Amino acid sequence: MGMCLGWPDQKNPVKPRMQPKIVIHREKYDDSRLDAYLDEYEKIIQATGLYDGPRRKAKSPTGKEVSDEDYSWCEHTSRRLASTAPNVIRAHLKQFLLDKKFGLD
Repeated sequence: MGMCLGWPDQKNPVKPRMQPKIVIHREKYDDSRLDAYLDEYEKIIQATGLYDGPRRKAKSPTGKEVSDEDYSWCEHTSRRLASTAPNVIRAHLKQFLLDKKFGLD
């Protein structure tokens, strides 16, 4: 693990965070509106242009091609979760946390 401190040489867009209504649940988990909330988040992400262009897209494990208009957070996240490439899944992270005595077992 490493940390880099400094200033970027260019202005990059800030990725909007998920709204609290998506990630905060009180007393019990309720996913009854999850699809609608994710659709809202997709529109917010697509409006930023964060995933526009071929260099921004995660490689599809199945070779699926998706246009810039249809590629957003859900597609990007599902591709990352389906990947077995060590640089994508951060294969070193679990061992790092174990070495630092985080109780993951």
